[in-house]
Amino acid sequence: MIAYRINAAKGFFFDSARVVKATSRAERKVLSRFGAYVRRGARSSIRKRKTVSEPGQPPSSHAGLLKKFIFFAYEPTK
Repeated sequence: MIAYRINAAKGFFFDSARVVKATSRAERKVLSRFGAYVRRGARSSIRKRKTVSEPGQPPSSHAGLLKKFIFFAYEPTK
């Protein structure tokens, strides 16, 4: 698991000047669509409930905020 601070990760979103310069338009389009696809799958698997999720299962969102804070960004080392 890679831990980013929100401010540090902002430079890796797909509208950042560094990302635009490093990738072609077609690559950004494909990577952005794939990131959105994975994010949608992650958001839809999270259930809002009071109980703890079982090991190996998607997490439970007790307050309902977990879905809101799932993002995707470009990783320059890969």
